[in-house]
Amino acid sequence: MYLLDLDNTLHHASSHILPEINRQMTRYLQNALGLPQEHASQLRTHYWVQHGATLLGMMTHHGTDPHHFLHHTHQFDNLQVLSHRPGHVPQRLRRLPGLRVLLTNAPKAYATELLKVLGLFSCVDAVVAI
Repeated sequence: MYLLDLDNTLHHASSHILPEINRQMTRYLQNALGLPQEHASQLRTHYWVQHGATLLGMMTHHGTDPHHFLHHTHQFDNLQVLSHRPGHVPQRLRRLPGLRVLLTNAPKAYATELLKVLGLFSCVDAVVAI
């Protein structure tokens, strides 16, 4: 069995998708905590460094519902435009013997949609999301 990561493994997330997720998380903190954009961005980064994930900081310090947070920080109308993967990924995945399981800290609906957009959905046997 192979456990596969999504961001910067199966596709180039750092160039477009992760910056947008960071913007959405900053907006979430602004709205949830009533903070100005600069302070919300600093707190988002602080929680990511301190807890390993902004979500964990929000849950620990503010009792944030993880499903609500993930839903509101992974909204994309233009996923097709933002996503990009190396051309060899589908062929390499299909050559792996055994089960291929995507393990992600993103919401399952987002991960599934992104796999479809990237043409990789048929290359994995399961999606396990938080």
